Amino acid sequence: MLKASNQRKRKRFRKNREIILEAAKRVFSRKGFENTTMADIAQAAEMAAGTLYLYFRGKEELFYAVMEEGMNGLLQELKDAITGEKEANKQLRLFVQIPFHFFEENRDFYKIYLRELPSCSGEEARKSKRRCFQGHLDYVDILEGCLRKQVWSTGAIEYPYREAALMIKGAVDYMIFGSMFEETTRPLTEKVDFLVEVFQQGLAKAARKVRA
Repeated sequence: MLKASNQRKRKRFRKNREIILEAAKRVFSRKGFENTTMADIAQAAEMAAGTLYLYFRGKEELFYAVMEEGMNGLLQELKDAITGEKEANKQLRLFVQIPFHFFEENRDFYKIYLRELPSCSGEEARKSKRRCFQGHLDYVDILEGCLRKQVWSTGAIEYPYREAALMIKGAVDYMIFGSMFEETTRPLTEKVDFLVEVFQQGLAKAARKVRA
Protein backbone atom coordinates (compact mmCIF):
# COMPACT_ATOMS: atom_id res chain seq x y z
CA MET A 1 0.00 0.00 0.00
CA LEU A 2 2.78 2.41 0.95
CA LYS A 3 4.65 1.70 -2.29
CA ALA A 4 1.51 2.27 -4.37
CA SER A 5 0.84 5.52 -2.50
CA ASN A 6 4.37 6.77 -3.16
CA GLN A 7 4.07 5.91 -6.83
CA ARG A 8 0.83 7.90 -7.07
CA LYS A 9 2.49 10.86 -5.36
CA ARG A 10 5.45 10.77 -7.74
CA LYS A 11 3.13 10.51 -10.73
CA ARG A 12 1.04 13.44 -9.47
CA PHE A 13 4.22 15.45 -8.82
CA ARG A 14 5.50 14.85 -12.37
CA LYS A 15 2.11 15.69 -13.87
CA ASN A 16 1.76 18.93 -11.91
CA ARG A 17 5.32 19.91 -12.81
CA GLU A 18 4.56 19.37 -16.50
CA ILE A 19 1.42 21.51 -16.20
CA ILE A 20 3.37 24.31 -14.53
CA LEU A 21 6.15 24.23 -17.12
CA GLU A 22 3.69 24.33 -20.01
CA ALA A 23 1.81 27.23 -18.43
CA ALA A 24 5.07 29.09 -17.74
CA LYS A 25 6.18 28.62 -21.33
CA ARG A 26 2.98 30.21 -22.62
CA VAL A 27 3.06 33.12 -20.19
CA PHE A 28 6.79 33.89 -20.59
CA SER A 29 6.33 33.81 -24.35
CA ARG A 30 3.37 36.20 -24.25
CA LYS A 31 4.41 38.64 -21.52
CA GLY A 32 8.20 38.31 -21.38
CA PHE A 33 10.30 37.42 -18.36
CA GLU A 34 10.25 40.78 -16.58
CA ASN A 35 6.49 41.28 -16.85
CA THR A 36 5.56 37.76 -15.76
CA THR A 37 4.76 36.96 -12.13
CA MET A 38 4.37 33.63 -10.38
CA ALA A 39 0.72 34.57 -9.91
CA ASP A 40 0.33 34.87 -13.71
CA ILE A 41 1.76 31.38 -14.17
CA ALA A 42 -0.36 29.96 -11.37
CA GLN A 43 -3.48 31.36 -13.02
CA ALA A 44 -2.50 29.87 -16.39
CA ALA A 45 -1.83 26.52 -14.71
CA GLU A 46 -5.12 26.77 -12.79
CA MET A 47 -3.32 26.29 -9.48
CA ALA A 48 -2.95 28.26 -6.30
CA ALA A 49 0.07 30.57 -6.39
CA GLY A 50 1.54 28.90 -3.31
CA THR A 51 1.45 25.51 -5.03
CA LEU A 52 4.08 26.63 -7.55
CA TYR A 53 6.60 27.12 -4.76
CA LEU A 54 6.37 23.44 -3.91
CA TYR A 55 7.98 22.77 -7.29
CA PHE A 56 10.10 25.87 -7.99
CA ARG A 57 11.70 28.40 -5.65
CA GLY A 58 10.84 31.35 -7.84
CA LYS A 59 10.32 32.80 -11.30
CA GLU A 60 13.94 32.63 -12.41
CA GLU A 61 14.32 28.95 -11.49
CA LEU A 62 11.09 28.20 -13.33
CA PHE A 63 12.29 30.16 -16.34
CA TYR A 64 15.46 28.11 -16.62
CA ALA A 65 13.52 24.90 -16.07
CA VAL A 66 11.38 25.75 -19.10
CA MET A 67 14.48 26.36 -21.18
CA GLU A 68 16.20 23.17 -20.02
CA GLU A 69 13.07 21.15 -20.71
CA GLY A 70 12.87 22.46 -24.26
CA MET A 71 16.56 21.96 -25.00
CA ASN A 72 16.53 18.45 -23.54
CA GLY A 73 13.54 17.56 -25.69
CA LEU A 74 15.31 18.74 -28.83
CA LEU A 75 18.52 16.90 -27.98
CA GLN A 76 16.74 13.65 -27.21
CA GLU A 77 14.87 13.78 -30.51
CA LEU A 78 18.13 14.46 -32.32
CA LYS A 79 20.03 11.65 -30.55
CA ASP A 80 17.28 9.14 -31.32
CA ALA A 81 17.26 10.11 -35.00
CA ILE A 82 21.06 10.03 -35.35
CA THR A 83 21.24 6.62 -33.72
CA GLY A 84 18.81 5.24 -36.27
CA GLU A 85 20.60 6.74 -39.29
CA LYS A 86 23.98 5.32 -40.35
CA GLU A 87 24.54 7.28 -43.58
CA ALA A 88 26.72 10.32 -42.85
CA ASN A 89 25.12 12.74 -45.33
CA LYS A 90 21.66 11.92 -44.03
CA GLN A 91 22.88 12.47 -40.49
CA LEU A 92 24.00 15.97 -41.46
CA ARG A 93 20.52 16.65 -42.80
CA LEU A 94 19.00 15.67 -39.46
CA PHE A 95 21.00 18.39 -37.70
CA VAL A 96 19.10 20.94 -39.79
CA GLN A 97 15.75 19.23 -40.22
CA ILE A 98 15.09 18.34 -36.58
CA PRO A 99 15.77 21.82 -35.08
CA PHE A 100 13.63 23.39 -37.82
CA HIS A 101 10.79 20.96 -37.19
CA PHE A 102 11.15 21.42 -33.44
CA PHE A 103 10.90 25.17 -33.93
CA GLU A 104 7.69 24.86 -35.93
CA GLU A 105 6.18 22.69 -33.18
CA ASN A 106 7.51 24.76 -30.23
CA ARG A 107 7.47 28.42 -31.15
CA ASP A 108 6.68 29.42 -27.56
CA PHE A 109 9.89 27.79 -26.38
CA TYR A 110 11.96 29.61 -29.00
CA LYS A 111 10.44 32.97 -28.15
CA ILE A 112 11.78 32.46 -24.66
CA TYR A 113 15.04 30.90 -25.82
CA LEU A 114 15.94 33.69 -28.23
CA ARG A 115 14.26 36.75 -26.72
CA GLU A 116 13.82 36.48 -23.02
CA LEU A 117 17.01 35.11 -21.49
CA PRO A 118 17.48 37.27 -18.39
CA SER A 119 20.81 38.27 -16.97
CA CYS A 120 22.13 35.98 -14.26
CA SER A 121 22.13 37.06 -10.65
CA GLY A 122 23.51 34.85 -7.94
CA GLU A 123 25.26 31.48 -7.93
CA GLU A 124 22.13 29.38 -8.38
CA ALA A 125 21.11 31.40 -11.43
CA ARG A 126 24.57 30.95 -12.93
CA LYS A 127 24.33 27.20 -12.39
CA SER A 128 20.94 27.14 -14.09
CA LYS A 129 22.26 29.09 -17.02
CA ARG A 130 25.22 26.74 -17.41
CA ARG A 131 22.89 23.73 -17.43
CA CYS A 132 20.73 25.40 -20.02
CA PHE A 133 23.60 26.22 -22.36
CA GLN A 134 25.08 22.76 -21.93
CA GLY A 135 22.50 21.77 -24.53
CA HIS A 136 24.33 23.92 -27.09
CA LEU A 137 27.57 22.13 -26.39
CA ASP A 138 25.91 18.72 -26.53
CA TYR A 139 24.49 19.54 -29.97
CA VAL A 140 27.92 20.65 -31.20
CA ASP A 141 29.60 17.57 -29.71
CA ILE A 142 27.21 15.21 -31.49
CA LEU A 143 27.54 17.11 -34.77
CA GLU A 144 31.33 17.15 -34.54
CA GLY A 145 31.35 13.38 -34.12
CA CYS A 146 29.18 12.96 -37.21
CA LEU A 147 31.35 15.27 -39.28
CA ARG A 148 34.39 13.14 -38.48
CA LYS A 149 32.61 10.19 -40.11
CA GLN A 150 31.90 11.99 -43.38
CA VAL A 151 33.37 10.20 -46.39
CA TRP A 152 34.61 13.39 -48.01
CA SER A 153 36.68 14.27 -44.93
CA THR A 154 38.71 11.05 -44.93
CA GLY A 155 42.37 11.92 -44.70
CA ALA A 156 41.76 15.51 -43.63
CA ILE A 157 43.72 15.06 -40.42
CA GLU A 158 43.90 18.76 -39.58
CA TYR A 159 40.32 19.50 -40.61
CA PRO A 160 38.72 21.92 -38.09
CA TYR A 161 35.74 19.73 -37.22
CA ARG A 162 34.83 21.70 -34.11
CA GLU A 163 34.77 25.02 -35.93
CA ALA A 164 32.65 23.50 -38.70
CA ALA A 165 30.15 22.15 -36.16
CA LEU A 166 29.94 25.53 -34.43
CA MET A 167 29.34 27.29 -37.75
CA ILE A 168 26.53 24.92 -38.70
CA LYS A 169 24.92 25.32 -35.27
CA GLY A 170 25.16 29.09 -35.61
CA ALA A 171 23.61 29.08 -39.07
CA VAL A 172 20.71 26.87 -37.95
CA ASP A 173 20.04 29.11 -34.95
CA TYR A 174 20.20 32.24 -37.11
CA MET A 175 17.68 30.83 -39.58
CA ILE A 176 15.33 30.06 -36.70
CA PHE A 177 15.89 33.52 -35.23
CA GLY A 178 15.14 35.20 -38.55
CA SER A 179 12.02 33.14 -39.17
CA MET A 180 10.65 33.94 -35.73
CA PHE A 181 11.07 37.70 -36.04
CA GLU A 182 9.88 37.86 -39.63
CA GLU A 183 6.76 35.96 -38.50
CA THR A 184 6.50 34.40 -41.94
CA THR A 185 3.74 31.91 -42.64
CA ARG A 186 6.07 29.71 -44.71
CA PRO A 187 7.41 26.80 -42.66
CA LEU A 188 11.12 26.88 -42.05
CA THR A 189 11.33 23.20 -42.95
CA GLU A 190 11.00 24.21 -46.62
CA LYS A 191 14.58 25.52 -46.46
CA VAL A 192 16.17 22.30 -45.24
CA ASP A 193 17.31 21.08 -48.68
CA PHE A 194 18.92 24.41 -49.56
CA LEU A 195 20.79 24.76 -46.29
CA VAL A 196 22.03 21.16 -46.30
CA GLU A 197 23.34 21.57 -49.84
CA VAL A 198 25.21 24.73 -48.83
CA PHE A 199 26.76 22.93 -45.86
CA GLN A 200 27.75 19.86 -47.86
CA GLN A 201 29.36 21.84 -50.66
CA GLY A 202 31.15 24.20 -48.28
CA LEU A 203 32.44 21.44 -46.03
CA ALA A 204 33.62 19.35 -48.97
CA LYS A 205 35.41 22.33 -50.53
CA ALA A 206 37.12 23.11 -47.25
CA ALA A 207 38.17 19.47 -46.88
CA ARG A 208 39.79 19.48 -50.33
CA LYS A 209 41.81 22.56 -49.38
CA VAL A 210 42.97 20.90 -46.19
CA ARG A 211 44.14 17.83 -48.13
CA ALA A 212 46.00 19.91 -50.74
